[in-house]
Amino acid sequence: MSERSLKATAEGIQTARKALINKKLTQENLANNLLVTRSTVSNFITGKAIDRKIFVSICETLVDSQVIIDG
Repeated sequence: MSERSLKATAEGIQTARKALINKKLTQENLANNLLVTRSTVSNFITGKAIDRKIFVSICETLVDSQVIIDG
């Protein structure tokens, strides 16, 4: 994984999914709100590495990013 990318932990993914539900957001809504592609949000939700800045933006929108970061 690059220093410019981050990926979510298994616990973080569960937390993010719950936050999406609690905030009544779909992956598409979240992507549109953050001006990123839905596939980027999908990669985040499935634990794939994404750009650090986008990762942080998603986390700030949903929950505390430290809960979601993998190493």
